[in-house]
Amino acid sequence: MSIQDDATAQAVKAWWKEYGKTVLAAIVIVAVVFYGIRFVQQQKLRVAVSASVIYDEYQQALANGDLLTIEASYGILLNDYKKTPYASAVSLIESARAANTGDLAGAEEYLQWVLDNGEEFAKPIARLRMAEVMVQAQDYDGAFALLEEIEEGSPYKAAYDELQGDILIVKGEISQALLQYQVALQEYRAQGLDNVLLQFKLQTYAPSQSVASIVEEQQ
Repeated sequence: MSIQDDATAQAVKAWWKEYGKTVLAAIVIVAVVFYGIRFVQQQKLRVAVSASVIYDEYQQALANGDLLTIEASYGILLNDYKKTPYASAVSLIESARAANTGDLAGAEEYLQWVLDNGEEFAKPIARLRMAEVMVQAQDYDGAFALLEEIEEGSPYKAAYDELQGDILIVKGEISQALLQYQVALQEYRAQGLDNVLLQFKLQTYAPSQSVASIVEEQQ
């Protein structure tokens, strides 16, 4: 070894003695983060796959009218896979099934679970359905207030405004309902949607005005 090589080796040894522990710690941190992320991703994938299998069983049970499997699958998804979209989806489906049989309290319970524990994508849907259930229960003021909890620009804003118009119709506040319908119609059209039922409501409750003229007044 030359004198130059020996000096270089000594310098490296001195540097490693001073900074080696820090370097090792940094390497360990990077490795933990890297493999930790991979582990979490793999775990999430396994959970998602398992949840999707249970969800498929639930869907098949619905198609076959297998009530025992429906109940069992729903319970597994809520208890073991509550952080997956499938748990939110089955809760929304079960709320509709309960409402269709007249079990409004049960429907509200399923929807409240989504609002408290569900995925963010499902919460605006749950809130809209909760308001519909409240309307069925004749809690018009409560339903109207619940529908105020929507952000501007939300893709569900038009449906919220339309349901508020329906509530105002039931309460006999026709002029306010028409204004709400007009807002909803514009929001639907801004999304490229043409709500025929909403236009029918406007024509029904404002027969002296065409839908076109109503919209023009708001532009």
